[in-house]
Amino acid sequence: MRPSSVLMTILVVLTLMGGLAPPVAEPVSAEPVKPTQVHIDTFSDGSVELIGEANQFSNLEAELLIPAGAQVLQASINVSRVRYEVIDLLLDATPKAMWCGDLDHDRLYDDLVIGYQEEGRVDVVILEEDPVRLVTQWSMDVPDVMAVIVDDLDRDNDKDIIVASGSEGKVYVFEALTFFTFAEPVIIPVGPRPSALAAQDLNPDFKRDIVVANTGGSSLTILQGRGDMTFYPKRVEVGRGPIAISIWDMDEDLDNDLVIAESRNDTIAIMYNEGNGNFSNTTTLATGPGLVDVDVRRVNGDSLADVTAICAGDDRLYVFTQRPDGSFETSEVLEVGRAPRDVRALQVNRVDDNNMDLVTACSGSDNLMVYLAGGDLRHTIPIDVPVAGRPVALGFLRGALGEDDTLLALCQMPPTLSIAIPRDLADDIELGFGPGGRENVQDLPRGSEGGGFDLLVGLSNYIERHKSEARFGELVVHMEARAKNPGWLRLYDLEVWVKINRPPRADAGRNVTVLVGEPAELNGSASYDPDGGFIEFLWLLPGDVNPSHMDRVSLHVFNEPGVYMVLLVVMDPWGLLDQDVTYVRVNAPPLAKGTVPATVNALEPTRLSAHLSEDPDGSIVDYIWDYSQGVVHGRTVDVIFTGEGTWNVTLEVIDDQGARTLATWQVEVLPS
Repeated sequence: MRPSSVLMTILVVLTLMGGLAPPVAEPVSAEPVKPTQVHIDTFSDGSVELIGEANQFSNLEAELLIPAGAQVLQASINVSRVRYEVIDLLLDATPKAMWCGDLDHDRLYDDLVIGYQEEGRVDVVILEEDPVRLVTQWSMDVPDVMAVIVDDLDRDNDKDIIVASGSEGKVYVFEALTFFTFAEPVIIPVGPRPSALAAQDLNPDFKRDIVVANTGGSSLTILQGRGDMTFYPKRVEVGRGPIAISIWDMDEDLDNDLVIAESRNDTIAIMYNEGNGNFSNTTTLATGPGLVDVDVRRVNGDSLADVTAICAGDDRLYVFTQRPDGSFETSEVLEVGRAPRDVRALQVNRVDDNNMDLVTACSGSDNLMVYLAGGDLRHTIPIDVPVAGRPVALGFLRGALGEDDTLLALCQMPPTLSIAIPRDLADDIELGFGPGGRENVQDLPRGSEGGGFDLLVGLSNYIERHKSEARFGELVVHMEARAKNPGWLRLYDLEVWVKINRPPRADAGRNVTVLVGEPAELNGSASYDPDGGFIEFLWLLPGDVNPSHMDRVSLHVFNEPGVYMVLLVVMDPWGLLDQDVTYVRVNAPPLAKGTVPATVNALEPTRLSAHLSEDPDGSIVDYIWDYSQGVVHGRTVDVIFTGEGTWNVTLEVIDDQGARTLATWQVEVLPS
């Protein structure tokens, strides 16, 4: 008996059954024809392939959902190594800045905005898959482009484009008219040599504000948005040469704070929002020489925001982790390539492990340096990804090219967009079932690019050993791929055919009508398992937090009138469930009340009235008066007593559910 597993299934149902429920007509529909075999070609998350890191810290883990009690007829999967492969797309001018994401609401991060500094132009392009190419959708003129970002500034669900013009000391704001068409720009003067942008609600008034780093001076310009493409500018003094901005709620007070890279101070300033868009109480972090970029994410696995920064003076990446008291410590200093220009904390290992990996674009060594987070969340696994010359900006692509977690590098020599797609790296690959993949292990020959695994024996054995773990009609089959030589792996072409176990059939029986205080019989005797297995029963009654009715036939007393929905859940030996509903109508008896005179004269008409009688949950359908000398029906009747003495008068009322109630009076009959 495993009632706890059933309870977990129907706790939500219980909350919906806390009170009375009206009777509901049960729909009549044709019984669907269920297949006897099931084809499984996706993992438990719905994906058709899994790609991720396999090394000494973690394996590539996969899960299959197998119908409980199923017999495996055929099972196989392919495994291959993965490394980064770079596709280069030539550009027609030297790029400076890039944004990538989703402009057209197709949930593909394949839309790019690329700024060309010398050309004074910004292009909106789509990265198409087959063939891989860039298709320009819109172009706009902006002198000396230094930075581009995209955000919805007027709350119309279309993303607008913000561009910083360095030589003009201005910001150009292009309102999106459709996905790929834009209005003439709103041009806003800011400070000297703006070179970094960020957007978020800072006030907060639910309207996007723009933050501009004036690198030629020592200030920020905050353009407080009004939601209609107009802005109120405000100047904020900071350290010398602000060159990069991140916006994040650093102190978890629900207000967005500013994290500024001050290039000529080699410091990071964390400016805390007072809750109204004003900033104070600055925390300063010292970095290495030549600070050029900063990013904020939760890097070390806790709930606190951490800061990453890169310095071109010493070619290092600094990780500052936040302590619970709000202070920071330098937890990691990592060597990267020469002259780093851009840094991102991303999940690039293609496994949803919530570990942040670090990616740096190194313009002096023409590469991306990817540091993967290991099992201890420290970044000890470097991957060098060569790209075209002088990468100056990073992007992150999800959805294009049929890949996940693809890196983009905007390169200047030659003008190129490099697309880094993970490909073959790992070796000494093994695949097995269970935690750590230690059950029914198979391996690939060293040096092979990949191969197929026959899972029939291993999967069948796993199902037999773990059948008691089946829940809600499914057994979760855990599978892991590991590589003694660390790298990336791909699991794909999953092919599983199983003969399914049919679920039990619940039959809660006919609807029941009882009086308050009388036991109601709940009869599930018609329930059965089509495969002939034993089934368990659980009756769920309104307000029954700890269900205890587990018999095929169960009795329950309802102490309040009403209509109650009772759910029967049945479970077979594999944990497959079915449910059915019956309704119990608990009828409150009518109230017999009448007006009867205590003394009357013989042979004179006497009025007997039941007008005070009532039925609390329905209506009275009959009134029966027995006055000892006769029986009459009616709410109000006139009778004649013919004999003297004391006589009993009885009123019986019957409601629309057949419940009866009696009331009796004594009448003294005097001589006429």
